[in-house]
Amino acid sequence: MGIKDKEPRRSDLTEISGSMVIPHEFIDANGHVNNASYLIIYERARADYFLKASGMTMEEARAVLGIRSFIVELGLHFKKPILEGEQVEIFTAAEIVKHHIEFSQRITKDGADVSDFNCKICIVDDNGMPQRLPDRIKDIISQANLRI
Repeated sequence: MGIKDKEPRRSDLTEISGSMVIPHEFIDANGHVNNASYLIIYERARADYFLKASGMTMEEARAVLGIRSFIVELGLHFKKPILEGEQVEIFTAAEIVKHHIEFSQRITKDGADVSDFNCKICIVDDNGMPQRLPDRIKDIISQANLRI
């Protein structure tokens, strides 16, 4: 089973959320959020997840832990359009699966899901070579999932 047809997110994973108002630069000629802008929204939410879970920005994690993340697989699903100026909430959950991190994310508008996104991330060194997940990263995600 690939990430694109992944089973629904486990209910025991803690979601960390944030909200935003959709800016004009995310809007395409059709008047709704451009498909590429969804990737930006979800990437910002993953960075926010890491900051809230660890207290470190991604830049600090690179400096302290000497790691970088690399997306190896992703799946994006659109359910309803999002328009300029609308308030949305982005939910992010993560789990360790083998030697990578799987993120399950979703965007809601007025309490209804409008998009969901799954991605698989591995850790690489400064030369782009795959690395084992550092214990510190495993601990950060495990601790985030213990929150209720």
